[in-house]
Amino acid sequence: MGPFNNLKDEQVEKIYWEIGDVIEGIYRAWKKDESDEIAVIYFVEHLGWKKNLIVKSIKPEISRDEKL
Repeated sequence: MGPFNNLKDEQVEKIYWEIGDVIEGIYRAWKKDESDEIAVIYFVEHLGWKKNLIVKSIKPEISRDEKL
């Protein structure tokens, strides 16, 4: 059993978050920057703390690159 077995299908299938998405019921994405060559940078609000945070996620095409 892998770590993703308990996730709903849409959580596993979604590669990129979109503005307005609520992630895990905790964060809301309010801005997305794809200008970085390696990662997508998300600006999110922590809904409980009412604080803005940044999440940097490696682009799927980079993570699949066997040269890395």
